[in-house]
Amino acid sequence: LDSCQKAPFNQDHKMFIKTYSNDSTYSQFGFFIEELNDEGFIIVSVENNYPLIMRTDKYGSIISQRAVPDNSFNVAGGFLVNFSTTGDPWHFLAQAGRLIMRFDSSGKIACETLVPLSGFGPINTNTFIRGAVQNGTGFLVPYCDGTGGTISTTNKIYSYDGNLKLLKTDSISDLRLGGHTQLFYLSPGIQSAPYTIFGQKFPRTYWNSTNNTKLFAARVPVTGKPTQTMIDTGDQLTSDNYTWQAISNDSDVVMLGDRVNSVNTLLKYPIVIKFDKNLKVVWKQVYDVDYGNVGGSNIVSCRDGGFLILGSIGRAGYPETKPYALKIDANGNKQWEKTLTSTTGTGELLWGIQLADGGYAFVGDTQQFGKGIGTRLIFVRTDANGNF
Repeated sequence: LDSCQKAPFNQDHKMFIKTYSNDSTYSQFGFFIEELNDEGFIIVSVENNYPLIMRTDKYGSIISQRAVPDNSFNVAGGFLVNFSTTGDPWHFLAQAGRLIMRFDSSGKIACETLVPLSGFGPINTNTFIRGAVQNGTGFLVPYCDGTGGTISTTNKIYSYDGNLKLLKTDSISDLRLGGHTQLFYLSPGIQSAPYTIFGQKFPRTYWNSTNNTKLFAARVPVTGKPTQTMIDTGDQLTSDNYTWQAISNDSDVVMLGDRVNSVNTLLKYPIVIKFDKNLKVVWKQVYDVDYGNVGGSNIVSCRDGGFLILGSIGRAGYPETKPYALKIDANGNKQWEKTLTSTTGTGELLWGIQLADGGYAFVGDTQQFGKGIGTRLIFVRTDANGNF
C-alpha cells in the first residue's frame, strides 16, 4: 500500500500565471525581472508612471515592495523602462526622456540628472527610452533626434560616471555615418571610443520620411571613418525598425527588429541578426506570420546559449493582442512559441529570463486576467518547454 500512495505535490515544480494590482485606475507594467540566489525574484513594475520595486518568493508571492517617489525634475510622462543591473539586484539605472536616475540598494534614488538638450527641436523622448547602458562603473547615453524623419546633422554620446556626473560628449555626424540615422543605441559593456552602435536609418543619400528604414551596426571612432554593416535587403515594401539587442554567451551581439509592411503597417514580424565582434553577420532569421503581426518588445540571452523574443501577437485589423514569447536556439532556429490566450483583453510580455532549474519567468502587462480597472502587471512562470 505504501508503494502505491500518490507522491506528494512538489511546489518547486509549480508553474503559474499571476497578476498584481491595487484595484485602482492606475495601470501597472512589468518591465524587468531577475532571479535571486534564494530562488525568489526582483520585479520592477511601473505604476502611475513611476517604478514599483517588488521582491517575491519563488511562487510569485510578494515579500516586500517599494514605490519609488516622484523625482525632483518633475519630468512629464516618467516611464522609467531601462534597468541596467550593476551587480546588486536592487541597484540599477532607469531612464525616461531626458531623465536618468540611479537607485541605491534600498530602492531610493541615489542620484539623477537631465541629459543636455541638443538638436533642432524639443527632446525626442522615444530616442532615450531604454537607451542608457552601463559602462564599467559609469553609464553611456545616446542622443539622436532623427525619429519621425526630422533632419539632424549630429548624433551624440554622453559619458557619465557612477554618480551621473557628465564626463564628456562625443559627436557623430550623419555625414560620417551616411544616409540619415533615425535612432541608435549603444552596445552594453565597458567601452569608450570607438563606440559600437546599433540602430535604424534611411540608408540612402537622398531620402525623405516616407522611405523605408533599414537596420545597421557600426563601430565609430571620434574622428575618422566608421566601420559599418548595413542590413538592407533592397525590399522597398518593408521597413526594418530597431527594437533592442543582447549580448550572446559567446560575447557576440544579437539585434532584434520589427519588419513592417509599408502598405499595411498592421502586418509585421520579428527579424533577428547576430553580429560577430567585427560586426560581420553570423546569421539572420525572420519569424514571419501570414495572418497578422508579431510585435517584438525585447530580446534576452538564455543560459543555454539561445534567446527569448518577448512581445505580443495579434491578427491584422483586430485590436486585441496577446502576450507572446518565442524561444530560439543559438543559431536562431525556432524551438517553441507560446501565447497567453483569452477571449478578451490585450497584453504583452516585456522581459523574460531562463531560470536556474531550466524553466522560464516572464513579466509584462495584461487586461486579460483578474479583476480591477486598468492594465495589470503579469508574472508567468513556465517549465523548460514554455508550458504554464
